[in-house]
Amino acid sequence: MGGSFGLVLLGGVTALGAVLIAAMVMPTALPASVTKAPSRRLLDFRPVLRNRAAMGWIIGYTVHTWELSALRAWGVTFLTVVCASQGAPSWLPDPTVLFTLVGLARADYPIPATLRSLVSPAVGKLSSRAEIGL
Repeated sequence: MGGSFGLVLLGGVTALGAVLIAAMVMPTALPASVTKAPSRRLLDFRPVLRNRAAMGWIIGYTVHTWELSALRAWGVTFLTVVCASQGAPSWLPDPTVLFTLVGLARADYPIPATLRSLVSPAVGKLSSRAEIGL
């Protein structure tokens, strides 16, 4: 019970700190002259849909996110089925833990890539190539 009270107290202090920071940065009064924005509907996507360059980036990012979600979901499912049917080695963690660790150690995160380059020069070369998009 004592440990959970400490966590609740820490959460309360953190929330109070966030409220104090918000109170310090919020203006005390509205500016005297407020210019009215051009009237458009809130969810009017026509300007975005007309912008071909933006649509290319949006579609590319959407497909990339979909690909990563499918990889993570099917990777855990595949490893679970294989471990259930053939038995898992004693050194292998649970599939969810394994894919969480893989997700945290991806090459496109700069901090883990830097840490890996300290551990192994060969992995460091692969990480630096992945970071520049090669």
